[in-house]
Amino acid sequence: MPNEKLCAGCLRDNEENIAETWCSNCSELVCKFCAKVHRRFDPPHKIVQLNDVSENNFSLIETSKYCGTHSDQKSVLYCSQHDKSICDLCLSGDHANCQAIVSIERAAKGAKEGSAADDLEKRLKDIVTVARTSLKEVKTNADSLIKQKSDILQMVSTVRKEIEKHLDELEQDITEEIEKQYNTCQQRVMEQKIVMEKQEKELMDRNADINSLKLCTNDIQFFQTIKTLDVSTHQYETAMTTNITRISLEYEPNEEIPKLVAALKTFGNIRLSETDLELHHIPDKMQQSQVQVKNTKDTKSNGRTGHWSGFYKQHDRQHPFELDIVFMEGNVTGEGIDQIGKFTIAGTCDVSSRRIQFRKQYKGAHSVNYSGQLSQDGCKMEGQYNIGGSSDKFTMTFVPVCI
Repeated sequence: MPNEKLCAGCLRDNEENIAETWCSNCSELVCKFCAKVHRRFDPPHKIVQLNDVSENNFSLIETSKYCGTHSDQKSVLYCSQHDKSICDLCLSGDHANCQAIVSIERAAKGAKEGSAADDLEKRLKDIVTVARTSLKEVKTNADSLIKQKSDILQMVSTVRKEIEKHLDELEQDITEEIEKQYNTCQQRVMEQKIVMEKQEKELMDRNADINSLKLCTNDIQFFQTIKTLDVSTHQYETAMTTNITRISLEYEPNEEIPKLVAALKTFGNIRLSETDLELHHIPDKMQQSQVQVKNTKDTKSNGRTGHWSGFYKQHDRQHPFELDIVFMEGNVTGEGIDQIGKFTIAGTCDVSSRRIQFRKQYKGAHSVNYSGQLSQDGCKMEGQYNIGGSSDKFTMTFVPVCI
């Protein structure tokens, strides 16, 4: 019967019977037969069907039986000063100097009729409201991330298109300039070609004239004619060596282009940014059963015993908290609450230097170390807190009770 719950009473008698009900008085599973016996007790025990008790209820009931400090010891006492269920071992430890300690039975008397459960239910409902708001914000954030991704990709595409458009325009400009300079070169080359063709024909004609002059001139005429042709031939030779040039098209890239390519490592940077959500929920009061202390000055610890209020800074924002402190023989104890939840503190205070150090322990969660300085009148303390290697400032002020 691995998935069946068995009667606790029968198991003690080495029997295995399936439990169908739960005895609220004994806080144990009972079978159908044992349930009848429990109902016949005087006064009768309250029997509840298992269908009316959730698995989480069983876990909470079992966990709550044991001391939060000594996990192997059952809670049998209650410290009113620290609003905490404790075991016998606690009497010689953290609660050795506490006076308001009663049995757990006495402390629990009338608990269901009191306001503590109603207050807790209200706080839980408030937290559920905040949780739902937070969930809504997270879902909205998830949707916005999809849009942000799409927008960024579109921006990258737009930047690329703008770059390509500009490069196309530059390419068009240089293409037109190439065409213009090419036409100029072609025109000059053609002009040189025409001149050279004309000179070639004239020189060939002169060469033919020399041969024909030999036939139709005497020596004097031939000599004079040759000298005349020699002068004009020299002019042709000079023109051949000075007026002919080679025309070329050359391209010189913009020297800024390699620099631009080298500088353009990426299209941009993608980074994550986080902003704390303003959920507008700070617990408006301490839990009902809190540290029961008077507002007094403890000359042995140089601090004000009683109620304090303050704030700690995180990400440049102030987070308020409330705290009841007891200064006794150089020791500091107390309980408080902030937007994270309920916490206890324990530490020391040096009378001469007014230095105070304590650890802030959230119930079932992390702890924070505080170190600060008490003012001369013992009504204010300031300092630093440290958690997980990060540190920031805190300030606390004593709140006197008006009677």
